[in-house]
Amino acid sequence: MDTIKVDLHNHFTTKSRVLDVNRVADRVREALGPGGICALVNYADQRFEAFANRAGSYGGDRYGNAVHFPDRDVTITKGEEVPTLQGDVLVLGLEEGRHLTPGRELDYTLCEGRSYGGVNIIPHPCFHSAAWNYLANQRNFECAEDIDAFEIHNGNVSKRLNGKVGELWLHYMGLSGCGGLASSDGHSFREVGSSYTEILGFNFQDAKTLNDGLRTAVKMVSPGYKKTHSLWGPLVHMGILGSLMIADKMWIPVSRGDKESLR
Repeated sequence: MDTIKVDLHNHFTTKSRVLDVNRVADRVREALGPGGICALVNYADQRFEAFANRAGSYGGDRYGNAVHFPDRDVTITKGEEVPTLQGDVLVLGLEEGRHLTPGRELDYTLCEGRSYGGVNIIPHPCFHSAAWNYLANQRNFECAEDIDAFEIHNGNVSKRLNGKVGELWLHYMGLSGCGGLASSDGHSFREVGSSYTEILGFNFQDAKTLNDGLRTAVKMVSPGYKKTHSLWGPLVHMGILGSLMIADKMWIPVSRGDKESLR
């Protein structure tokens, strides 16, 4: 079967806002080509839900955890980036309206994501995260069975830190056969597909077969991927995370997406 391009970690914008459905679908088709899959990732918001609520009016087929655009032959799946006590966990394919509890132990969040049928990914474990130290400890190797892939290349993380992830991934690949992904972790339309992974294409008809197919594919990931680095990426990430922390300390409400999606 032919390979397809996937960018499984993209936020599209720095702010939680209602995204232009046609612009998203067109950009994913342009960047990833036919069959492409892009994850629209929530981070303390509901941007995917806001997007999905509008997608049906623009020819998108809603699967409950993704939107497929048959006219462009691309799929936008839901991602949920969850902060834990030991670093972020990225869970793909959770149903609309399902949100994991932040601030728990990393292994608890992995287990929670798996219980809802999600695809568990460890994103940027060496950047603004204690995940690398936690997962490198032999006492925590039991986490391996709940990890489907490591993000071994993040387009907004330095080459040095990305290289450090590779050592940890190789060890976990030996333990559980988890895959190694390249993702953009973009916060703009320009960054969609700027870093991507090639996986074997697969057929899906609903939410479950999409998650099952994606999980199998990322575990057997192709070694070929496009890599880019953003010089400003780490500064952008630190600014976003810092703003969220300050807002939380000052009891400032952080937008959680389209108000219509919260009713």
